[in-house]
Amino acid sequence: MNDDLRLDDPPQELLNDVLAAYLEAVARGETVDRHTLLAKHLQLSEELARFFEAHDHAARLAENWRASDGGDLEIRAVSSKKRATDADDLTSVWESPAGLEAAQGADQAGHELRLRKFGDYENLEEIARGAMGVVYKARQISLNRTVAVKMILSGDLANESDIQRFRIEAEAAAHLQHPNIIGIYDVGQLDGHHFFSMEYVAGENLSQIIRKGSVPPKQAARYVRQIADAIGHAHRKGVTHRDIKPSNVLIDGKDQARVTDFGLAKRVECDQQLTASHQIVGTVPYMAPEQVMGSRDRVGPASDIYSIGVLFYELLTRQQPFRGRTALDTLEQIREHDPKLPRQINPQIPRELEMICLKCLEKNPEKRYGSAQELADDLQRFLDGDSISLSGPSLLDRLLCTLGRGHHDVEFRTWANMLFHFAWIVFAANFLSFLVVGKLHAARPLTWLAAFRALEFAGMALVFWLYRADWYPPQGKPARQLWALWLGYVAGSLTLFLVDYGMAPPDRAFEYWMEYPRLAILSSLGFIMMGSSYWGYCYGIGAGFLLLALILPMDPTLAPLLFGLGWGASLIALARHLGKLSEEA
Repeated sequence: MNDDLRLDDPPQELLNDVLAAYLEAVARGETVDRHTLLAKHLQLSEELARFFEAHDHAARLAENWRASDGGDLEIRAVSSKKRATDADDLTSVWESPAGLEAAQGADQAGHELRLRKFGDYENLEEIARGAMGVVYKARQISLNRTVAVKMILSGDLANESDIQRFRIEAEAAAHLQHPNIIGIYDVGQLDGHHFFSMEYVAGENLSQIIRKGSVPPKQAARYVRQIADAIGHAHRKGVTHRDIKPSNVLIDGKDQARVTDFGLAKRVECDQQLTASHQIVGTVPYMAPEQVMGSRDRVGPASDIYSIGVLFYELLTRQQPFRGRTALDTLEQIREHDPKLPRQINPQIPRELEMICLKCLEKNPEKRYGSAQELADDLQRFLDGDSISLSGPSLLDRLLCTLGRGHHDVEFRTWANMLFHFAWIVFAANFLSFLVVGKLHAARPLTWLAAFRALEFAGMALVFWLYRADWYPPQGKPARQLWALWLGYVAGSLTLFLVDYGMAPPDRAFEYWMEYPRLAILSSLGFIMMGSSYWGYCYGIGAGFLLLALILPMDPTLAPLLFGLGWGASLIALARHLGKLSEEA
């Protein structure tokens, strides 16, 4: 099992369509960018990666079959008019028992062919394989030393995007000379095959070690200190890794952590455009919140620190801090949820290591360690028995952190200007009610109040219309929930007014001001519900409206003014928050 998130129960019909369209494009001789396809269908990422690997494997078998006079082997694309009912049917050519038996013989012949001399290298055996690349243990003939050779899996059929990513990995690693980074020896191209050779490390990766059993906390701290030291060196050289995970860290014969696979690395001084804005890059469970948002400009050294924190959490607890049923569930957890405290999972974890781990996992990049080197230094202090630089958060700190946490708020970041207009409209309507009815004591107060409320709704409707591109049609469950909540508030407030008016004694004047405390309570409930799903500070706004409901009866003439001030201030606070999110995005 690989380290990427397993996607349970993918949409089968969508998977069939994507695979069939891919095979048809290949059959027509078109070049399909696999990275773009994976990014476009994130929920199918693991299934697609496995299919690409199987498809390339079948292509190699066909080549080996022909090379050993085994006849022609044809792989046909599935017609769009007759698509498989099961995704497995698309690969049944090599998964049937008869096909497997024939493939094993061809694969053995192909294996012998792959042992051939490759330039200055003799490939000995395959030691690793991914969706885009393959790594061989090899012998460098001129120096008679064992090395690892990495090649693009599709060989001379690689597209320009694959080649550029491959070069970025080689160039990024070649610029880094550090005892905890696997060194690059040679970069080249032979017979259309791009490759680079690197130091061969005979050991397991951290993913394999974690699966075998728990890692003692002190040993985990030592591994992570070495990783942080290596990544800190990369950052100082202008390289961000962007895909730190257990399978990309090898443990050598001296029990030292060695970082590898800079395939998604980003060099600060390079203006490469492989990663488009808002495209998610990395391995889902190890992505930082800013990576989840897909904003390329915000992904930097702090993102690597977060990924190290996820790796550290997994070493300490043998589980990832966030792992949903699907990739989309995990992405949502990364952005919205707090991780379970490591000591709740494993009480043997020292409190200092829990604090260091959680510091790395802060949602806000500015609240993480300032650099990977600072993280490495704190871990070294722990290993030396000294006090670390962190202190446990106070109850107030935890409360403020909870209140400041956003959930679905980012989906409404375009609403900022609209809410600013709502703020002055709501305040103006209630101020006029206060002035005309409360101070000037105009005749027929209910008529005036109804007129000002009608003007308020008309003004808000006009703003909705002018900014309709920002909200119409409502997209996704959060938007529909928010609309239902506040439409319910409007309907409830009007119904409340009509019920109270109908129940008023006929021999007494209707006391309109009594509606404002009730409306404040209704507003409070709406904001408290928003606090649980959108922005934590809505809890505070809801509490403010409850307090307002207690104050309003003290001076009925001020009720419209205070209620309007409360709503105006709340809408401005929301607008400023959404405006900040819009700037960050």
